[in-house]
Amino acid sequence: MGTIETTCVQGGYVPGDGEPRQLPIVQSTTFKYDTSEHMGRLFDLEEDGYFYTRLQNPTNDAVAKKICQLEGGSAAMLTSSGQAATFFSLFNICECGDHVVASSAIYGGSYNLLAHTMRKMGVEATFVSPTCTREELDAAFRPNTKCVFGETIANPALAVLDIELFASAAHDHGVPLIVDNTFPTPVNCRPIEWGAGIVTHSTTKYMDGHAATSTGWRMRTSSRASRSRTTLTTASCTRSALATRARSSPRRRRSSCATLAPSRARRTPTC
Repeated sequence: MGTIETTCVQGGYVPGDGEPRQLPIVQSTTFKYDTSEHMGRLFDLEEDGYFYTRLQNPTNDAVAKKICQLEGGSAAMLTSSGQAATFFSLFNICECGDHVVASSAIYGGSYNLLAHTMRKMGVEATFVSPTCTREELDAAFRPNTKCVFGETIANPALAVLDIELFASAAHDHGVPLIVDNTFPTPVNCRPIEWGAGIVTHSTTKYMDGHAATSTGWRMRTSSRASRSRTTLTTASCTRSALATRARSSPRRRRSSCATLAPSRARRTPTC
């Protein structure tokens, strides 16, 4: 959609003839359908659509789509916070008995999530320096490693991740690289252009620089994530299999940490 400036303003929402020029706030918990069969197809993920705002909402999806266009991804979802987005990205791929390689210079909440919370769920993490050598990085992988996690620019240490190095190692070991791109925003850096397969944001920071709302966001790109040995990311479809999995599996069971009110989504500016 033209320049990144145009996408910041126009991305994610294209009104039709006679429709509102500004993105409407769909302030409804549920949606009406003429038949229970149609509702059943939506619930079984056989069709795309809306049936409960806790899972999907048109206003939230428009904001997610805008950021997705800015990052150059294939599918995205909005969450209630950056920590929820990070959790979904990790737990959507990992389960009890799995392992994660992570940069040691990451947001404290993300470190605690990996080092303590997910350890209680049976997922272990090995932390490496963001400036480690390829040999040191390769040594951190295990047969049960399912993904690599890091931040473009660490919060608050400001350490810069060598995305190409971490992506190359992840791909060679058959797993995706997840990058938290909160600090740079896609205006300054788009991690998928450097090899990342999944990108997350805490939009509370520079995307919402006036402290009005707390929001998280996660996105995937099919070209990089398809290299993963994890079955969740190998499917190829118009609507991202990984995003569908996130909505249908962990979000249905743990959506209290991911629900975002449409009015808050509408207040979330981008860049």
